[in-house]
Amino acid sequence: MFPLFGGGSGEYARGLMTALAAQGHALAITCPDARTFTDSVVVYPFNLPVRAVFNSHPELPDALRFPDLETRKLVMLQEALEDALDDAIDAFRPDVVHVHHASVLAWAAQRRCSAKGVPYLVTAHGTDLLTAEADARFVAPTLAALSKAELVTVVSDHTRRRLLEVLGPTIPDSRIATVPGA
Repeated sequence: MFPLFGGGSGEYARGLMTALAAQGHALAITCPDARTFTDSVVVYPFNLPVRAVFNSHPELPDALRFPDLETRKLVMLQEALEDALDDAIDAFRPDVVHVHHASVLAWAAQRRCSAKGVPYLVTAHGTDLLTAEADARFVAPTLAALSKAELVTVVSDHTRRRLLEVLGPTIPDSRIATVPGA
């Protein structure tokens, strides 16, 4: 949902994909960033109708924070993410989809991956939890998406604790794995 460069989650995603590609996995990413970082990963760029961030992003200084989005714009964003995910799934035919951020993209994955029979996992990075904490509109759809995910990963033990504090204990701890960045 964010550029692959300049922010923590983009760095995390690129590092993870680089490591998996080195192990021989076929990988693709869909994001609003056409820059490539390795020949081993196919990039499916797309455009967003509105740019939003959880907290801030150095490449998106004028983006709105998710809690500040009108519901209409939030729906437009989710629909655009669903369309981009549909296109990438149809083109790449993945065995699994890995969604970064327990938020709007996870909602899109729940709808599109479930409809296409593709399992998905969600990584919570932390700033996504700040959004759910600040705006109740994000709690129920995020819980629904996480409940359908094959696995929920977090980037640290602190993020695991925050996930359970913010979204409640409805996600069994046994379905949460900590995968720190390298």
